[in-house]
Amino acid sequence: MVLGKPVNHVLHAILTIFTCLLWGIVWLIVGLTGGEKRELLLVDEFGNVHVQHLGKS
Repeated sequence: MVLGKPVNHVLHAILTIFTCLLWGIVWLIVGLTGGEKRELLLVDEFGNVHVQHLGKS
């Protein structure tokens, strides 16, 4: 299962250039906290659901 959307680095780079590096602060925060988060859902033979966090991509 994938949650979230990938960060658009090209857009953030253009905004950073046009705002004289001020947008770089926002880009840094979005880059560290945003993006896709992946989880693997497993169902065993008894119907129990197990979630394995695979991290960000």
